[in-house]
Amino acid sequence: MMSQLRMIDSAPRAETGQTTFVRASGWDGMPEIWYRDRYLFTPENANGLMRLDLTYCQYIDTLRATKGTLGWPLLYGDILLRGKVFHEYVLNLRKMLEIFPQEFPGYDYAELNGRLAERL
Repeated sequence: MMSQLRMIDSAPRAETGQTTFVRASGWDGMPEIWYRDRYLFTPENANGLMRLDLTYCQYIDTLRATKGTLGWPLLYGDILLRGKVFHEYVLNLRKMLEIFPQEFPGYDYAELNGRLAERL
């Protein structure tokens, strides 16, 4: 799987292991977006990858809206953000959704609010 991925984004804090990839082969014209995070590594998920429910253009638009807030791609994966492991991410996401709608009124944050609620 890793040989089919091309990195398109990475967190500046290397210790988080947050990296986003486009799947470069095996797709039918719509590239798949995959996300890797240190907390996604489990015995069942040895490569720490999770496919995101986003197109490439949606990824770029959402990156712009979230300003790269820590953990935002997790809102587009099939994952629950409960427990201590994701505590820092949840705090950042809640703060973003509290502040950004006033600071950046050109973006609609309703979908992100809904996605966070679903994952909690």
